[in-house]
Amino acid sequence: MGGRIETITVDKGDAIEMEQPLLQLDTSLIDAEISQAEAEISLAQAQLAQLKAGAPEAEVAVVAATIPLAQAQQAAAQQAWQDAILLRDNPQELNAQIDAVYSQIEMLELQMEQAAYIREAAELGEGLGEEFWATTQKGIDWSFTIPGIGKKSGHYSFLEGDKQQASVEWNLASMQVWETWVDWENAKNSRNSAQSALHTLLDLRDNPLEAEIKVTQVGAEYEAKTVAVDVAKSNLNLIKAGPADEQIALLESQVSQSESRLETLKTQREKQTLLSPIAGTVMERVAHKGEVAVPGAALLTVARPEKVTLTVYVPESDYGRLRQNQKVEVYVDSYPDEPFPGSITAIGSEAEFTPKNVQTKEERVSTVYAIKVTLPNDDGRLKPGMPADAVFVEAIK
Repeated sequence: MGGRIETITVDKGDAIEMEQPLLQLDTSLIDAEISQAEAEISLAQAQLAQLKAGAPEAEVAVVAATIPLAQAQQAAAQQAWQDAILLRDNPQELNAQIDAVYSQIEMLELQMEQAAYIREAAELGEGLGEEFWATTQKGIDWSFTIPGIGKKSGHYSFLEGDKQQASVEWNLASMQVWETWVDWENAKNSRNSAQSALHTLLDLRDNPLEAEIKVTQVGAEYEAKTVAVDVAKSNLNLIKAGPADEQIALLESQVSQSESRLETLKTQREKQTLLSPIAGTVMERVAHKGEVAVPGAALLTVARPEKVTLTVYVPESDYGRLRQNQKVEVYVDSYPDEPFPGSITAIGSEAEFTPKNVQTKEERVSTVYAIKVTLPNDDGRLKPGMPADAVFVEAIK
């Protein structure tokens, strides 16, 4: 796995336990993908459960109710189609309808005038009601003069019951105004509809082609309403029959695929946290917070402390005196007077040039053999990278 490094919890030289978290990559993207996958599973499972349960009775009733509605619309469209044919084929009938609509418009305009008068009267009553309510709130100042006695004055306050009654009457007057406005608007809309119908009839009379177009239009609408009835009946049959096995199998497959994808994402999410494969010590830390970790690149190096290996380079003149498992005493600067016991675990079979870290010039000009010495290090005092000297015990003479 790769990604941006979010946190690093260890540094070089730190002691670590097996499966201890060492490094955490950014998981914001994969967390979002996991949330989306979980939502997809929940949705698919809900759809599957609903499909298996079948349609509830209420839903069946709703679908069934669409059939009589579609049939009523079909009947209305059929009647409109027949009326259009009648008007096209019988001009006298068309003229009779035009005369009837003219009369209807006159009657509706009279209704509009009457509604306007009633509305104005209601608005006047509302204004008087508001004035009387205001009077009950503030009361009435009165004064008069009595001969031989003088001028008398005072203030009359209305009772609470009178105030409430005035408020009720004002509200009723306001509602009546609203009702008269509704009546006037209804009359106006009816008048406008009649005028529109009149224009249509006049066009049909004055332009025979319009009559033919009208027949075609309402005929097409009747056909569409007939198809709608068939569709409503088909929908009812389908919902009563319940889901097909193929539909259930398809949704079950979708749920299974979504669950597999979620498990894959969770596995990838776990790999965003780097755990130590062993209990040991951090030998090297290459990565830093905020950097991008490339898949396959080394980020940290860890090693077990129980055993350490020392590589010793032996000149060719001493090579033949060494053997496998031969005892070795190793000295380090941190403990100069304490030998650490070890043994030879590997003897190089090919000569090589002396490494640059060999101390003397004489030793660097010759070829040497690499010897691996393994030492127990249970107490962890020997650290990787420590310089050391080796003394081979019981060398072959």
